[in-house]
Amino acid sequence: WGVLAMACVGNALFHLTAGKHVLETHGGRSGPMGLFIATGALGLMAGQVGAARAAAVCLPIFAAGLAILVALAASRKWNSRNARGDFSEQADDGSRLAPIMVILGLWGIVAWRSWAALAAGGRSAGGVALLMLLGAAVTFAGKVAGGYLAEWLGRWKVTVLSVAGSALLVFFCEPSWPLAWFVLLFVAQLATGPVLSLLYDATARRGGMAFGLNCFGLFTGSLA
Repeated sequence: WGVLAMACVGNALFHLTAGKHVLETHGGRSGPMGLFIATGALGLMAGQVGAARAAAVCLPIFAAGLAILVALAASRKWNSRNARGDFSEQADDGSRLAPIMVILGLWGIVAWRSWAALAAGGRSAGGVALLMLLGAAVTFAGKVAGGYLAEWLGRWKVTVLSVAGSALLVFFCEPSWPLAWFVLLFVAQLATGPVLSLLYDATARRGGMAFGLNCFGLFTGSLA
């Protein structure tokens, strides 16, 4: 339990510092947020493979990477000022709703998508390594594409499309249909960046609160 608690706290601190930094540095834009989160899909895949097959090799690589990051952080002076640009083009319909209702609705979307992702992943867990690798790549691509599509089409539109895709993925699509499965998996990932961006606006541009609510929603969805 001690090791698990340390891992959970470390994961939370990473998201509430790195995620907050990205949100505030880029003014809450959904594109950079989607790109930031997307790397986690590849990292999780690498971690699972490493833990199962190459732990002795991955541990020193991870330690070396961590040492490099610490050295880089120590060698530069972090700028505490936030370059918050004016992204008024993203002030869509959500800005006219009561903030608390927006926050609760977005939190519910995160919890739903967390449950849907775990449900879909559990049904495909028996797949071969190549399919799992393709799934991680599709997840990465979906999160990146969703963030930048939202800046073009609108955050709410992309979010609704993504939620619909996740519902189809869980309830109507089987892993034995690989093409449809990967297409819906891609669509289901599109909401990651837009939802974080919307949460950032709904919490009066408080990056830590926005990311914290997102992480809490993910955790809650995983319990269902």
